[in-house]
Amino acid sequence: MPTKGCGGKGGSGGAKGRGTGGKGSGNGSRGGSRSQATRPSATARPKGDCAALGEHVFDYNVRGAADLFRTSLRKLVIHAAGLYGNDISIEIENRSTVVLTKPKPPAAQLTAWETKEQERKQGIRTLLKAKRAVIAALDWKEASTKDPVSVEDAEKRADIEAQIVALTKEELEDKELVLYGDAKQEYDGKWKAYNLRVNKLEKARGRAYKLILGQCTQKLVDRMKQESDCETIFHPS
Repeated sequence: MPTKGCGGKGGSGGAKGRGTGGKGSGNGSRGGSRSQATRPSATARPKGDCAALGEHVFDYNVRGAADLFRTSLRKLVIHAAGLYGNDISIEIENRSTVVLTKPKPPAAQLTAWETKEQERKQGIRTLLKAKRAVIAALDWKEASTKDPVSVEDAEKRADIEAQIVALTKEELEDKELVLYGDAKQEYDGKWKAYNLRVNKLEKARGRAYKLILGQCTQKLVDRMKQESDCETIFHPS
């Protein structure tokens, strides 16, 4: 009988032991929750002024700065292309100025104009040669006689010298190409498109400058202000 009584206590004690273990496990779980709640969060990455670019910024003296620069630049190039056009995105990506090609007249009309200009200038050179030959003859006449220069010869010299000056100026000037009909309409349309593109790119440069600067962290901005050409960076012409 005593044996059964001890056995019964032992069973009761075993149950209590298991219950205590269960509580311990429960306390451990609550303790883990408190530990996670009080754990400090990771440092937030800086963001730029442009919400669309977010954490794609340009930073200085940070871990992985080179990779950050490449990914941020790529995102900015794509974003700028959507906002301001391909020309400015190419400038940002290549870090060089895009030089837009001016329109050229239709090939046939251009060739005809160039031929006509060559003929015109050749005619002027022939006239100049003849005028200078007259001046040379007057020089020889004056040198070979002791008589004073006649009024007629003096007036002739002055008139020819004036003609030489005018012809020389005309030789250096290019006559404007004049187009007509469909050729003129096509050429004028190309110039209109070119001028619009130039104006768009000039405006985009100012906007892209603000976009890039807005994606620079304050640490990078402070570092740039230490450079000798900081006035050029922060106050571009």
